Amino acid sequence: MTTGTNIMAFIRRNQVPHNRRAVDLKIVSADKPNKAIKEHIRFTVRGDQVEYPDDVTTKTAALTTVKILLNSVLSTPGAEFMTGDIEHFYLHL
Repeated sequence: MTTGTNIMAFIRRNQVPHNRRAVDLKIVSADKPNKAIKEHIRFTVRGDQVEYPDDVTTKTAALTTVKILLNSVLSTPGAEFMTGDIEHFYLHL
């Protein structure tokens, strides 16, 4: 079991500042018996409802950039390529 990191704190609805608004949190639970991690729980919030002053998007590479990268690897003799998956990146675990 992973220990907590005190990243999030809950407040009562009457403690929400007047210039902010509360949004609904949806808890989604999934049971995937054929996966390595069988039980999965995540929180979802409608992105158009979040009030946050900074950028909240996750940047991705354009399709053209990916095609150029893969073409370069495939056309280079003896080239090797590796990719990775980062788990729990936003949870700071």
